[in-house]
Formats: sequence, C-alpha cells, structure tokens
Amino acid sequence: MNYIRLALFAKKYWRQILYVGMAIILLIVILPAALLSTLVPDAEDEDIQRYVQVANELGLDWKELVAFDMVRYDNNIKGRNPNEAAIYFIEIHYEEFEEARVECLKEVNNECVEKKNIPERVIKVESIKGKQFIESFFNRFGLNSSNISESLSKINQMKGKRVNTVPLSLTEAMNNAGFTEEQKDRVFEILESGILEELFPDYGIVGLMPGACVGDLSPNGVAKVNGKVQSYDPIIRKYAQQFGIEPYVEIMKALMMAESGGRGTDPMQASESGFNTKYPRVPGGIKDPEYSIYVGVQVFKQALERANYDILTAIQTYNFGPYFAVWIREHGGKYTLELAQKYSNEYLYPNFGVRGTPNHALKVAKYYQDKGCTPASYASVVGANGWVWPTKSTRITSRFGYREAPCAGCSSNHPAVDIGATTPGVAGDPVWAMADGVVSYSGLITRGGNAVFIDHGNGVVSRYIHLETRAVKNGQVVKKGQIIGTMGGTGGTRTKLVRNAYPVHLDFQIKINGTPVDPLQFFPNIK
Repeated sequence: MNYIRLALFAKKYWRQILYVGMAIILLIVILPAALLSTLVPDAEDEDIQRYVQVANELGLDWKELVAFDMVRYDNNIKGRNPNEAAIYFIEIHYEEFEEARVECLKEVNNECVEKKNIPERVIKVESIKGKQFIESFFNRFGLNSSNISESLSKINQMKGKRVNTVPLSLTEAMNNAGFTEEQKDRVFEILESGILEELFPDYGIVGLMPGACVGDLSPNGVAKVNGKVQSYDPIIRKYAQQFGIEPYVEIMKALMMAESGGRGTDPMQASESGFNTKYPRVPGGIKDPEYSIYVGVQVFKQALERANYDILTAIQTYNFGPYFAVWIREHGGKYTLELAQKYSNEYLYPNFGVRGTPNHALKVAKYYQDKGCTPASYASVVGANGWVWPTKSTRITSRFGYREAPCAGCSSNHPAVDIGATTPGVAGDPVWAMADGVVSYSGLITRGGNAVFIDHGNGVVSRYIHLETRAVKNGQVVKKGQIIGTMGGTGGTRTKLVRNAYPVHLDFQIKINGTPVDPLQFFPNIK
C-alpha cells in the first residue's frame, strides 16, 4: 500500500522531484569546486616565482607569503610585489660599529715594531619591526622597501654599518598587519589544505627540514631526565607533532630538565615569550604546565628555524632570545661557549642589562645522550628541485666565484663551493648524491684527487672532489642521498691551511648545460 502511495506521489510531483534531484547533484559537484576555488591563488607561475625568490632572500616560507597576500587581496596576487608582504614577516637588526684595526705603538726606521690590535666596537644597536618603522628606517638611507634584500645589501656596503633580518612567525606577521581572527583562520586554512604544494610542486620544499643533521648535536638521541619530566612526554609529543618538530621531542625533554626539572606551573620557563597570550609575560607568569609546553614548543621551533636547525645554537637561542641565532651566523656560524660569553658581555648586557646563561646549551646537552646521525637524517637539507645537500656539514669555507687564490696552483675563479668537514681537518664525513643519476666518472683528477661526477639528465651534472674514498663506479646508477664516498683532502690541498679554508673539504659543483652555477642558489637557507 505504501509503495502505491509513493508511486502516486511521484507521478503527481515528478517535476518538483526532478528539480530537487538536479539541485542536489549540482551541489555535490559545484560546492566542492567553489570551496576549492577559495584556496587557489589567482596568479601566474611567474607571480609565484617572485614570492619564492623574495622568501628565499629573506629566509621566509614562500607559502606563508602567498597565503598572506591571498587573504589581503581576495586571492588575486597577479603582479603583486611580495616585498609588501615580507615587510610584516621580518625584524631588522641594525648596528653601527668602529671597525677592527691595528695601531702602531712604536716605530723604528719607518717600520712598526710594536703593534696593538684594537677589536671591533659596536657603538649603536637598533631593532626595528612593523611596516611603518621599517619604511622609516629605509628612508633614513634614501632607500625603500620595494626590494628589501637590495636595500639591506646597500646598507651593508656602507662603512661601519651592518644590518640583517630575523624572520618572524606567521602569527606575528598577521598581528603586525592587523588581521582579524577570520582572516587568520583563512590563512591557516589555505596552508593546511596543501593546495599550494600541489599546484606548485617545484617549490614545495626549499631550505632545511626538521630532523636534519646540522652542527654538533643530532636529533636522534635519548633524553636523560627524571620521572617528572618524562611524564610530560605525551604532551610534548602532541605539540611537537602539531608544530612539525617531532624529531626534537627528546631534545625538548632535556631542555625542560635543564629549565625546571619538570617542576612548577611553567616547566618550559616560557612565560616571557611573545607566544604567551594567556598569562602575564613575567617570570613564572604561566600557571598551566600544558600551556607552558604549548608555548615552549613554539619558541623552540622558532629558535630551530632561525638557527638553521643547528640544535646547540637553537637551545642557546631559546635562552638568549631570537637575535642570537642571527648574530652567531656572523661570528663563527655555530654555538661555542666563548662566542656565547662574548654575546652576553658585548650585546645582551650593554643593551638589555641582562647576561643570560652562556653555558645553557651545554647544560641541556648533559641531559641528552646523542646517538649521532642516522642515514635517514643525513640527506635532510633539501633545496630547489628536491635536490639534497651532499654532506652533513653546512659550513662553507670558500664560495662560488672570484676569490684570492688560497694556495699555489689554486684557481682564483672558483666554479664551486667548498664545504668544510664537520670536525675541521678530520676526514671521513659521508658524501652522497644530490639527486638520482648515473656516475659519469669515478677516479682521480689533476689537483682534485679522488672525484665523482654524476649525470642527472636534462643537462645537469654534479661534481664531488677531494674525496678521501670513492664508493661508486663508472656507469653506476645512484639514487638521491646514496653515499658515493667520504670527504677528504686529496689532490694536493691537505698540506695547506689558509684563511678560513680547512684542508679537509668537499669541492661541490653543479653544471647546467656545461656551465658551472652557484650551488647555493638552490640551497638558499645555507649561508
């Protein structure tokens, strides 16, 4: 009986049923497409390339810049200048200084026989952030923010002046620009959708990835902590996963052990951080241990990014504040106790009246059993085109292009970069292929010693020379990240130690269609 009634109803109202059915089908088909369109930038590939270029120049995430401007301009970023977005993502640190010099104290027969070395003296320090203040800063020098990198370069060419930038978090950038909560949510929606990586896969990963083996401490160890700190493991792990730094859970447990031993309501000692938006930003201000971890993980992530994933430098940055990671790049490249003490005495105390704890990184390291790098974490420095940095060390000892020849027979036109050993002067660091390819040559070359050349196709060839050992043969097919030898000093360079170049190093070259190109243009976060 019910079937008959249903049939009669359908016969009577078939047009209305048809219209409703068509509407439902259209909703099923069109609605997802409409929702997707709100996540897709209205832009050409060259527009995205400009955002990638500016992001690489300033050490920013290009996807964050694109999403930021998509929200500002209702997805239409055609012809936009990415510098207009980048200005919200940076804090500028400016110094004026008297250069180091040698003063003659005693002269005999027009020859100086007694000298005094006078070190560099910083006489002015400024930190500038916010669009209005940065633009005013550039105007002071007759420059503007339409090309931030170029303006910074021009200031650095001025006598007694030095300027660099510290990247800010996406949240800080959006706050600087006055974004509403709705706008912030939309930015995060675009980024979390993964649509930008899907549309522009060639730019997907540029720079350093969490878990990379950089510096003297690896992310593969085990924390040696008390039961109280260990009880926080699930919470630390939860937020480490949320913020994309899960390889550093054990490091953060060691950090908590050194900070508080797990005691109190602020076990990560994170109250004074800008990420704390819930409690007073004073020592001990946070009254919720989980919130302390939530904030502390973000602070440590920011420190890692600014330290280019060098763990000891990141730990010390957690204690000293974000500028230390920038300063250390200009003063030796990695944390040492001596450099931390120098920073404390010559920068922190004169400018802020505090000294911090220069040995903080070493204190944390005592609570951490380092197991060294694993093969999976070796090739974690990823550049454009998905290429990987060819060795654990990221310490550049000689750059691409013209140089003063560092040894007899060395070329002044250096068509490669030299990468120093992880431990200066000590051979044996593994060297791996930057990409899939075929070994076109494995053998000895004049003044280069052991060498491996790999043909990657499409006119791209990479070269690795001064190797201690070779692990591949002519014609062998190799995969990206596969070990091809070990770093050494063969080829006549082992006996000479000059300038900043150690005798044990890897001479790394990339050729495209037969012409050498600077490898660092493909690895912009390696300085």
